[in-house]
Amino acid sequence: MATFNIDSQDIYVIGCHGCSPNLYEHEDSDEFRHTRFFTVPENMMIVYFNPNGVLSIGNKNIPFIRNLYDYNRDMFNYIINPANYKINLDKSNPNSYRHEDFFKSLPFFSNFNYMCNFELYPPGTPCPFINLSFTMPDSSSKPSYFEGITTLSNINFEKFGQSLNFVNPELVYNPREHLKRSSGFIYTNNFFDLLNKQFGLNKGIFFISACRAEFFQDGQNTHLVDINPINRNCGDINYDTQFVDNLITQNPLFKIPLDNVKRKLIIRDKRKKDIDQLIIQSYLQSDSFYNKNFIHELYTLLNINIEHQNINLCINFSKSHFTGADLESKNYKGSLLMLTDKIFNSIRIGLIIKPNDADIQRRNIIENNNSSLETKLRFLYLFVFHYVKEYSKLPPFELFNDFFALIEQVYSQTQDKQQITTMLNTYLISPQNPKFNLNIQLGGTNTVYYKQKYLKYKEKYLRLKNYIKKLY
Repeated sequence: MATFNIDSQDIYVIGCHGCSPNLYEHEDSDEFRHTRFFTVPENMMIVYFNPNGVLSIGNKNIPFIRNLYDYNRDMFNYIINPANYKINLDKSNPNSYRHEDFFKSLPFFSNFNYMCNFELYPPGTPCPFINLSFTMPDSSSKPSYFEGITTLSNINFEKFGQSLNFVNPELVYNPREHLKRSSGFIYTNNFFDLLNKQFGLNKGIFFISACRAEFFQDGQNTHLVDINPINRNCGDINYDTQFVDNLITQNPLFKIPLDNVKRKLIIRDKRKKDIDQLIIQSYLQSDSFYNKNFIHELYTLLNINIEHQNINLCINFSKSHFTGADLESKNYKGSLLMLTDKIFNSIRIGLIIKPNDADIQRRNIIENNNSSLETKLRFLYLFVFHYVKEYSKLPPFELFNDFFALIEQVYSQTQDKQQITTMLNTYLISPQNPKFNLNIQLGGTNTVYYKQKYLKYKEKYLRLKNYIKKLY
C-alpha cells in the first residue's frame, strides 16, 4: 500500500490566479490523457482550493489552513491525510470534514464549509492541469490574496480582513521572471518542474489557491457562471447542474453555451470521482474515525489548572491566549472560576456574529454563526461554574460528558433558554439524580459570582462599621 507521511512534509502555499483549460475532446474517455492530467510525483501532494468552477477566496482559505495548522495540528493532518480520504469523501458521515456540521461541532473552528470541496491529489495519482498565472511584483493590476510561493509557517495572520504578512518576506518567491510565456501563465505540471529547477522544491505538500475552472453563460466569455462556494456548502454535482438549469430558465438565449457548461461540470465531476477511487484503492484507509466531539478538547482546556501550560484558541478568526498566570492565585476556587469564565466566553464570543454589524456583513462571514452550539455551551458553562462554586473543583469528565448529552436531549425539544433551564433543573435537582445536585441559574455566571462577592464584602463592611460604632 502507498504511504505518505504528513508530519514529515514541508507545507507550501501557492497564491495565484488560474483556471482550467477548455474541455478537451477526450477528457471524458477512460484514459487520463497526458494532455490534461499529470501524475503527482512520489514525494509530493497537491491540494487545490475551491475546485468546482468557483472563485478562489484566498482571503479566507489561506487564513483557514494557517489557523488550523497553528491551533489544531491533529485536525489539519486529519483533513489532508490520504489515509482518511474515504471517510472524508462521505458528506453524510458526521466524522467527515465535508459534512455540513463538522467544523461547527468544534471549539476551534472556522465554519468554512465550502472548503470541503477542495481536491486532494496524493503521490502517484492523476492530477488535472490548472493554467496558473502570476503577475509581476510591481504590477498595477489588482492581485489575488498573495501571489507567489512560501511555506505555510512563513505566513502570519493576525486579523481577518487584513492582508497577509510574512515572517520573512524574502522567503516569498514569485516565479514570474522564470516563466517562458510573457503573459505569466504556466501549466501545473510545468510549474512543478520549474519549482524543482529554480527553487529546489522537489517534495512537500502544496496548497494551490487558484480556481479549478471558469465557466461562462455566453459565447463571448463575458458573463461568468458564479457557483458560489458558500451557497454550495458541501453540495455535490446536483447542486451545480440545478444551478445551471436555473440559469437556462432565466437566460434562454444562452441555452447552448450553458448546456456546454453543464456538460463540462458533469464530465469533470466524473473524472474527479474516478481519481477518488484510485486514491481509495492505493492508500490504506483509516479504520478509526477522528473524534470530532469537541467536549474532550474543551475539558482538556479546563484542566490546564494542573499543568499551568499556555494555550491558544482560534474561533472564527478570533484569537485568545491564556497562560498559567491566569491561575496564580491563593484562592484556588476563585482562580478556577475565573479560568472557566475566560475559556467559555472566549469560545462563545466567536460563535455568534451580530447581524447588525455592518463591517462583518461587508466581509461576508455571517455564515459562521452557530447559535445552536453557543446555546449549548452557555448551559455547559453554567453547569461547570455552579459545580466549581459548590465543590471547589471541576466536575469529573464522566459527569461533564453526561451533562452535555443532557443538553443535546433538552435542546432537541426546545430552544427557549428559560424552558431549557426549567427542564435541566427538573432533572438536576431530582432525588433520583444525586450525582448532579445543582440548581442552574439562567444569567451571566460572572454576575452571580461577583454579586456573591459583593454581598460578602458588604457583610464585612457592616461588621466593621458596627465595631467602630461600639468603640465610639
